[in-house]
Amino acid sequence: MRSAFLHVIGDAAASVGVIVGGLVMYFTDWYQLDACISAVIGCIIFWGSWRVIRESVHILLEGVPRGMSTSEVSESIRGIEGVNDVHHLNIWTICSHILALSAHVDVRPEFKGEQAGVLRHIEELLFDRFHISHTTLQVECTRCIEGPIIKDIRHRPRSSSRQQHSHAHGHGHQHHPGGCDHEH
Repeated sequence: MRSAFLHVIGDAAASVGVIVGGLVMYFTDWYQLDACISAVIGCIIFWGSWRVIRESVHILLEGVPRGMSTSEVSESIRGIEGVNDVHHLNIWTICSHILALSAHVDVRPEFKGEQAGVLRHIEELLFDRFHISHTTLQVECTRCIEGPIIKDIRHRPRSSSRQQHSHAHGHGHQHHPGGCDHEH
């Protein structure tokens, strides 16, 4: 949209420059003005094009929007009651007026049951203060984990009473390498 607007402005400036230059050359016979006006129009078009190209590349590379700091946004999120920490924070521009954010939010254990409310407060803050309207927030509660994350899984040897029960009822029993017994 900005590119189309700049194109129209560039065309209008070129038209005005050509008309003014034509009038000046008609009355003064100063024909070098044509080259000067062309150079000025070319510079105006180049400057506008450069800005559009630079902004488009920044959007396509999903850069943080200009004038915005990820550290400022993360500190603001950490300031919300119930938030312990924020990590994997990404902010990018979808187009010139739509900003998006994704992040992992570590919620304090005492707010485990109120995660929806904490998320609502974060989304309101992001929209009101930073104009970020598209958010993807993953809630975590690192201190809420009960027990280890990685568990040691071991095969328990079968009890002899189960084996005896199996043989008493006529079921075949076959021992396989690797420590696991399977009944057939």
